Amino acid sequence: MSASGTKRTFRPCCSMSAFGGKADMPRGTAGAADAFFPSTWQPEGRQIKTFMKFISLLVGMSIKMLIALCSSAVVVRAQPTTPPVIAPAPRLTLTAEQEYVIREIILKDVNVPKEKAGSGDSVPENVTLYPLPSEIEQKVPKAKSHKFFVRDDDTIILVSPSDRRIADVLKKKSSD
Repeated sequence: MSASGTKRTFRPCCSMSAFGGKADMPRGTAGAADAFFPSTWQPEGRQIKTFMKFISLLVGMSIKMLIALCSSAVVVRAQPTTPPVIAPAPRLTLTAEQEYVIREIILKDVNVPKEKAGSGDSVPENVTLYPLPSEIEQKVPKAKSHKFFVRDDDTIILVSPSDRRIADVLKKKSSD
């Protein structure tokens, strides 16, 4: 009681109507509710049940969201880095005239053994690479840093010596 003679009741800052209760509830039973509510205000048994249902619903939704977030992390995976399926384009681009000059000089003037190497992106280590003749280096300067070998079908393969990758393939023309 206050000095004026009126009875004072505890009024919480928010309404408990969401839990089925009133703002100014009488003292109820003691127990688990003491941990959640001040000693001057205790909800009745049905309000505790409603409140506990609300808490369990909140916990259940939190667990469902956590599971959803964790399971989506399993689905997201980094894509493997695989080399492209399409072979890279030749590194050396020669004009028809430059190809003719190289074929003419190598097939007519240079005597190198012919290899039985298959086709592919790089040349095996057992294939011998030969330097281009100085006459080709003068007439086709962009091929200067490359080496070559001749396949048994008279196809000239220009190779980058640093990584043994095929730079260009010069097939024998019917007019040669």
